[in-house]
Amino acid sequence: MRRSRHISTSYTPTTELTVSVEEAKQYAKIDYSVDDAIIESLIMAGQEAFESLTGKVIRPQTITELTRGYGHTNTFFPLWGPLSTIISITDEYDEDVDFSEQSASIDYNYQGIITLVYETGLFTGSTIGNEFKIGLLKWIASNYNDREDLALDATVDEMPNNSQSHWLKYKTYTI
Repeated sequence: MRRSRHISTSYTPTTELTVSVEEAKQYAKIDYSVDDAIIESLIMAGQEAFESLTGKVIRPQTITELTRGYGHTNTFFPLWGPLSTIISITDEYDEDVDFSEQSASIDYNYQGIITLVYETGLFTGSTIGNEFKIGLLKWIASNYNDREDLALDATVDEMPNNSQSHWLKYKTYTI
């Protein structure tokens, strides 16, 4: 089995709040509303951190991936979450490519650049996983308490308050 060479991904980070400002304030023991805008920004930043860490999108959406196939049997492409629907897989000439669906990847045998368009998302409706939620609430509370040290557009190598450990079960590892 050979992994395809990823070229680009087109998706929109989740903008719907997966926890409410009130839930985050209750978890962080904040009983005033002066910083509600900061809390909302931290919820959004935490969701982006989760999606970046795990390579999975939180809410259902359409993902467009551009990749290069090597023409080997069982070339696979890991997905950004559990597969909901494959909309299309086409080559650079806009011709359909044969494939087989897997739970976390798409297997195909094609050499050249292909475009995969599919729907995915970890959580639908009002359902969110408890580990995800706890990790997000820890991330928000920790970053709120340390907000003086928060820098915009900075890379975080170690996530605060062990919130990462709650999210790693959603990450797909490939060899």
